[in-house]
Amino acid sequence: MPRFYSLSIFVVSGSIDQIDSFRIRWYLSIMSLRHCSVLTIFFVFPVLSYGAEIYQFVDPSGVTHFTNVPSDPRYKRRAPKLGSPLPFKRHKQELAIEAFIDRESKRYEVDSALIKAMIRVESNFNPNAISSAGAEGLMQLMPKTAEILKITDAFDPEENIEGGTRYMGYLLDRFAQDIKLALAAYNAGPASIIKYGGVPPYAETKAYITKVMHFYERYLAQEEVYQATDSNGNILLSNRLGR
Repeated sequence: MPRFYSLSIFVVSGSIDQIDSFRIRWYLSIMSLRHCSVLTIFFVFPVLSYGAEIYQFVDPSGVTHFTNVPSDPRYKRRAPKLGSPLPFKRHKQELAIEAFIDRESKRYEVDSALIKAMIRVESNFNPNAISSAGAEGLMQLMPKTAEILKITDAFDPEENIEGGTRYMGYLLDRFAQDIKLALAAYNAGPASIIKYGGVPPYAETKAYITKVMHFYERYLAQEEVYQATDSNGNILLSNRLGR
C-alpha cells in the first residue's frame, strides 16, 4: 500500500524565488519520499536555512507530515540537518542486494536508506558476518531474534533482510516512529529503552546510533527526487519519473 506525505515549509521573509534551486534540491533529497506525493506548501514568514531541522509524524490515516516548524507535539526530528554532503562510494556488495532491500522496505514501510545504513554499520554488507556476541548475517540478527522472526537461515541475504526489516518496522511502530529509539532498541533490546526511558547510557549503543545516522544521511543525499505541478497547482514529488 502506498505511503502518502504532507509537507509544510514556513518561510519568514522573501518568496520561493529567493530559495535557490540547489538548496531546494537538497531539501527534497533528504525527504527520501517513497511514492508520488502531494505536498501543500505554506510560505508564512525566514528562508529555510541549511541548518534547519526537519520533523515528521504519521497521522492515523497513514499520511506522513513534514515541517521545519513543529507546531504539533507528535512531530519528531526525522533525520539529518539540511546540507550537501559529498558523494560517497557505495559498497560493491550493496548493488547485489539492493532489490531485496527496496522490496522489503516497501513491504514493511521502512525507509530503504535507513536499512542500507544499518546493514553498512552492522556487517559492512558481509552476508556471512558473525559478531562476538553471536549475531549473524547482513543485519546481525541474534539467534533468538531470528527464531522469533522464523528466519531459518540468517546467512541467506534475502531472508536476513526480510527479517531485519520486519523487526525494524516493528520497533519503529512501537517507539512512535522515533528512529533513534528504534535503533537503540535494535542494538540493545527494547527492554533497555523501557528501563531507561529512552536511549540507554551504553557507549556501544550511542556509537551505533551515531554511525547509522551518519550513513543514513549520506544515503538520503544520494537519492533523486523529481518534481512536477498538477493542474490544481499542487506540487507532486516522486523518486521515479512518470509516477
